[in-house]
Amino acid sequence: MNIAHSLLPALLATFVSSTLLAQAPTPGEKPKDVKIEQVTIETAALPGSTLPWAKLVTRFTSVPRWADGVVLNYSALLAGPSNTFKIIQGVVRYANVKGGSNRAVMYISPHTVERFGTPVAILVKAFYKDEQIDEFNFKGPGQVPANWDRQFDRVQGLLLNVLQTPWVMADYSACPDIFAAQ
Repeated sequence: MNIAHSLLPALLATFVSSTLLAQAPTPGEKPKDVKIEQVTIETAALPGSTLPWAKLVTRFTSVPRWADGVVLNYSALLAGPSNTFKIIQGVVRYANVKGGSNRAVMYISPHTVERFGTPVAILVKAFYKDEQIDEFNFKGPGQVPANWDRQFDRVQGLLLNVLQTPWVMADYSACPDIFAAQ
């Protein structure tokens, strides 16, 4: 087992226990149509496998009874050996988002973790009706470089939504519907 895989469970347990919660709106402020409440990192292995996937879990609330076109744009900072960093990005667009509490998940495969390192910071931007309406910056314990989201190389296509993973059967119903055309 390489170092990235052996450290992943300990790092992610620390992240989950240090989850950051979004601040409540100030009195008199109109609530946002979509608000990110919490971002956490979880790990899970598929049945018959010992290789952990990293799951970036976003809990958000939606004010409209039903909302289409809720877009979550993710950037995740991965820390590899010798303080090497890479940013992986992904976008998911939801339809049929019920009013109230919702859950969104993006996935990092075990091979991406092995190659580039474990997630140490996540930036999630929420869009509704083509307008950015919220942002949540999660930083795990330890040193996360300042302005990390603007300074490291980016790798596209490695942060996956549930339809792009073997988790589709187990996790699909836990999130709103994904628009077929991303």
